[in-house]
Amino acid sequence: MPTTKATSKDHIAEVEAELATLISRHEQATSGVEHARQRLDVLATRRGEIASSAYFGDAPAVEELKTIDTETDELVRVVALAQDAAAALGGDIADAKERLAKERERASSAEVRRLRQERQAVRERALEAADALLDVLALDQSLHEKMVTAAQSGASVAGLENIARDYDGAGLHRALAERLRGYAQDWV
Repeated sequence: MPTTKATSKDHIAEVEAELATLISRHEQATSGVEHARQRLDVLATRRGEIASSAYFGDAPAVEELKTIDTETDELVRVVALAQDAAAALGGDIADAKERLAKERERASSAEVRRLRQERQAVRERALEAADALLDVLALDQSLHEKMVTAAQSGASVAGLENIARDYDGAGLHRALAERLRGYAQDWV
């Protein structure tokens, strides 16, 4: 079964592909309008050039004028249709962009929720590790106290000094604090 993340990525890809197709079609419709208008300009110019001859009955000019009028009528319909298509596609593009934005937001929110859960699990592991560390430190301190008691019951002053030198609780706490300081700031 596909994961939600994969399904979301697939859906985003589908909407992006749909949007690309709509944009391409919109560009084609807009380009079609521009090309048809350019051709209408050429026909209008040619119409002006042959208008006098056609008016006075020049048969080739009359025939060409009929062809120009037919093509002009067709191009006017093409322009209207392309403009309607471009307008409709513009609406479809806006809808697709809105759907894409919503899907990206939904996917992002889902990813944030997933990462938040994962981070909470890591935090819980860190707190468990901290509890275990505290237990180990308590055991270390207890063993040190037992060593001091054992040494006091029969050790020499030099032996006690060795035990004191071997145990530096403040140094251990500084080293631990140094390692944990960066993480503690992130969790506040």
